[in-house]
Amino acid sequence: MSTLKVGAIQSTTGNAAITIANNGKPYIAGAVLQIQQTLYTDQFAKTTTAEEDITGFNVTITPTSASSKVLIQVHMVVSSGQNCGHSFTLKRGTTAVGVGKDEGSRTRAGWAFDGGNSDTNRATSISYQFLDTPNTTSATTYKVSMEKYNTAQFRMNRNSAAGGESFDDNYASTITATEIGG
Repeated sequence: MSTLKVGAIQSTTGNAAITIANNGKPYIAGAVLQIQQTLYTDQFAKTTTAEEDITGFNVTITPTSASSKVLIQVHMVVSSGQNCGHSFTLKRGTTAVGVGKDEGSRTRAGWAFDGGNSDTNRATSISYQFLDTPNTTSATTYKVSMEKYNTAQFRMNRNSAAGGESFDDNYASTITATEIGG
């Protein structure tokens, strides 16, 4: 049995087409290198207005290269009603990423949801995406935090009423990290 050891495979023009990472995996710029996903089925509820992490709604990825990009995709099923606004922030560790510009006392957030009516029997899906450049090969955790602007209760993965009716369903939300070769 023979062993061929290479650090890169070049095209006929001399450019490196495939690089072999230290972990032995091929590294191709622009290619999907790995996907990590958290399926979140817990029922999160929030009544206070202070910013708070959504407990357990996070994903960890260890990039193959410091030049990799990480595409974060968030899908949430939420409910509140009673004209209550909510803002959400994606965080890499404790650092907010993909948020609005810093302008006075305004909250910097990535996306929002407005209950819009007083019907607490409704749940809706919201999504957000952000392409991050973490510049690391260390394990990196992405999480979602939220604030709300009213005393009405916010719920995730179920409708707000949940009184034993046929429309009181349980839902699932996801947060997905996809490493893309840089």
